Amino acid sequence: MLQSPQGDYHLDQLTATLEPVSAGVGRLSLHSDFLDAQLQGDMTLSHLTNGVKDLLNRSLPGLLVNDGTPSAVTDSRWDIQASLKRTDVLEKMARIPLQTKGPVFIQGYLATGKQRSALSVRTDGFTIGRQPFGTSSLYFDGQGTRYHCLVKTQKEFAGKQFDVMAKLSTRDSLLDSRVAWNAHESAEDYSGSVSASTRFYANREAVNFRTQVHPTGFTLDGLPWKIGSGEISLLNREVTFRNISLNHEQQGIKVDGRFSPQKNDSIVAELKDIDVEYILDLVNFHAVDFGGRATGKAIFTKSNDAPDLHARLYIPDFTFNHGPMGRTTIDGTWSPRDNRIYLDADMKLPQGFDLGTKVNGFVSLAEKGLKLHIQANRTNLSFLKRYMDGIFENFSGEATGAVTLYGPFKALDFRGKLTADASARIPATGVAYHISNGTVDLSPGEFAFRQFTVSDGKGGSGRANGYLRHNHLKDLTYDFDVTAQHLLCYDQPESHDMPFYSTTTGSGRVHLEGVPGRFTADIALRPEAPTTLVYNLSTGESLAAEDNMIRFHAQPAATPVGKEEPQEEEPPREGGSGQPADSNNTSTQYFTITAPEGAGDTVHVKVVKTDADGTTTVIDETRNLSDFPFSIAVTGTGSGTVTGTVDGQTTLSENVTF
Repeated sequence: MLQSPQGDYHLDQLTATLEPVSAGVGRLSLHSDFLDAQLQGDMTLSHLTNGVKDLLNRSLPGLLVNDGTPSAVTDSRWDIQASLKRTDVLEKMARIPLQTKGPVFIQGYLATGKQRSALSVRTDGFTIGRQPFGTSSLYFDGQGTRYHCLVKTQKEFAGKQFDVMAKLSTRDSLLDSRVAWNAHESAEDYSGSVSASTRFYANREAVNFRTQVHPTGFTLDGLPWKIGSGEISLLNREVTFRNISLNHEQQGIKVDGRFSPQKNDSIVAELKDIDVEYILDLVNFHAVDFGGRATGKAIFTKSNDAPDLHARLYIPDFTFNHGPMGRTTIDGTWSPRDNRIYLDADMKLPQGFDLGTKVNGFVSLAEKGLKLHIQANRTNLSFLKRYMDGIFENFSGEATGAVTLYGPFKALDFRGKLTADASARIPATGVAYHISNGTVDLSPGEFAFRQFTVSDGKGGSGRANGYLRHNHLKDLTYDFDVTAQHLLCYDQPESHDMPFYSTTTGSGRVHLEGVPGRFTADIALRPEAPTTLVYNLSTGESLAAEDNMIRFHAQPAATPVGKEEPQEEEPPREGGSGQPADSNNTSTQYFTITAPEGAGDTVHVKVVKTDADGTTTVIDETRNLSDFPFSIAVTGTGSGTVTGTVDGQTTLSENVTF
């Protein structure tokens, strides 16, 4: 059992042997649950540690903290061969959060003085903290003051697999470093390198260095970026950034400033015309789409030994889901306490100073979620198009009210209430409508449309109620009821895909339901002028027996010449004298019932028909005010009248011929 302040580590096997090889040289063999290793050389611990220090002090003077104690080192060499089989001992004994995919193999030798050193390390993959890496290797080689180290690994970023290489070399007391990367499948769009030279300065308290960043470049999502010359330093516990810059055409980021323990310092990043959608795409954030070019400053400060980040950005043409939101000012603050970015945004539309949208809330990349409170004042509704594709076309409009967008990125939802004024075309019917004077209640999984006035732009009108239901803004279904008054309900031109085409105007009730790209309709409609229906009889499909819309039957055989067709005797009318009934036609007509001004939430409706058969009550019932106006079918014979009352007030009185 191994013990440490972090706890105990239990071993099932641990065998160690030390045997002499020659004068001053020994061989240590170790076999255990987590490590098999063999080390040959001077086994004196102080000699081993002094040898490593000597190598670093010769190649990179100033890197190690100088305690002022000289170390006497003779030429020595250590041969190493090891296999690290398990890493849980590192987590338990040293708090190193490392897990590996299979063993870590270490092989080579280290030497002091002018002798050559060479060492290799390889593994099939590892995870440190929560960051996974693929197949990885390290090669170290050199002697005297010149050493080289090559590190290769694989890393996934934003859904793409990258090869990453770091090359480190020592020369003239400098550490030259170059980090390069490229994507497996699209190296021309994602590749580049960063190059720098670092000099270390001796200090008894901490490592001091000055790094000169060299001009290099990289390609990110197909766009070439330039890295300018700059400097980063840590001297006497003061961190300084000087002219660190990235540029692509008109876009640019420049970082300057310093941090020190005793001063109220800051580091300022200046942003110019940064493409917001481009940046969010790089980090694979697609829960919602934000767009525009941002200019402003992000300021890093330090308070109570914790860093703070505050940004103020101006985006002249901000978009949400590619819908225009206006001139936007965003104040953002990163909180290290909960690792959230808190936002306060003011979006102003060009039509007026007080028109637009205010947003406040937070976005958390750590929690992979957000919560944004939206106060809308005639906000452009184009951002909803992405959720209505296949149901509505050419959707546009504006809304006023309060809405909250919340939830995990992959399970977003809305809550709130809006009044809306919008226009859209229904692809299934071919008709464009304007809706107004209604409300939209947003609740988890549902947009409820209530009491909207519908206009077809040609004098027709109606009333619409219904729902858009969704599963976190996916898998949309819809269900709408429309009560029509001389409303254009269908307007599709001639098409090779359909045996008929029509322009239909009418009054009555239409029920539509379905999913994007597919719908069903339940229609009780009285056609009114102008209405046309053309059914193409020139194709075999139009005469098919399985056609459920119109069916054609063969004409009955003609009666032979000289024979009279038998006549059926018409039965006497009920209550009549047995004489033939009146020859007036029987048909069905539709009438629209409206509610009078000042009607309550529930009203009593009565419709009475008088025709050749006498007087009949068609309906006599109580209805909700939200049902009005509605259509009713009345079947009668001959001439007559139809009258309707709502709470005793006459709202319908027509002379008709059935």
